[in-house]
Amino acid sequence: MDTEGLVEGVGSAALDAEGLVEGVGKAALDTEGLVEEVRRAALDTEGLVEGVGSAVLDTERLVEEVGRAALNTEGLVEEVGRASLDTGGLVEGVGRAALDTEGLEEGVGRAALDTEGLMEGVGRAALETEWMVEEAGSAALDTEGLVEEVGRAALDTEGLVEEVGSAAVDTEGLVEEVGSAVLDTEWLVKGVGRAALDTQRLMEGVGGAALDTEGLVEEVGSAALDTEGLVEEQPWIQRGWWKRLEA
Repeated sequence: MDTEGLVEGVGSAALDAEGLVEGVGKAALDTEGLVEEVRRAALDTEGLVEGVGSAVLDTERLVEEVGRAALNTEGLVEEVGRASLDTGGLVEGVGRAALDTEGLEEGVGRAALDTEGLMEGVGRAALETEWMVEEAGSAALDTEGLVEEVGRAALDTEGLVEEVGSAAVDTEGLVEEVGSAVLDTEWLVKGVGRAALDTQRLMEGVGGAALDTEGLVEEVGSAALDTEGLVEEQPWIQRGWWKRLEA
């Protein structure tokens, strides 16, 4: 993702936030207009995301996770594909990952992440850092400490993500994309997995979905998110995992 100039993508994702996107791979990203994508990931930074993939992340509202990864930070994303990224407008996808950081997400899949509101997880991971998380799945969430995760996706928004998976999205820095969906909003993302996202520090993703907003996440599993402490995530996470951190 390029927020000011032009991105020529020869792999999986071509990102342009204000100008032109030449996509020769899988994903087309528009940060101000509309992107209808039927590939891998649908990302919206301002509204609502209804995800039917693997990981649903919401940092301020409520996330009901029904899929794999639905990420939306401020807008609306209907995800039916693999990687559609919109930072200011609307993204309709049909894939794997939709991200929502401020709105609402309805998911029923693998990972539901909420850092300030409420999360009801009926899949693998339900993560919430300040309110309540009802977890019936796998993953752990930490946004300020350290998460060693053995899952699928790592998300880095300001630091570094080494990802070798699906898509690479960088809004201000550099993204070396060798897969399908890697998101970095300000720094550098090296993709080695599926989706690596770290909002402030460093994330090494080797699995499925790891999210660290201020600390460090070494991701090798399914979905790890730590917002304040330390979470060592196993293939299964039981309810009240955060209580073990206090022990």
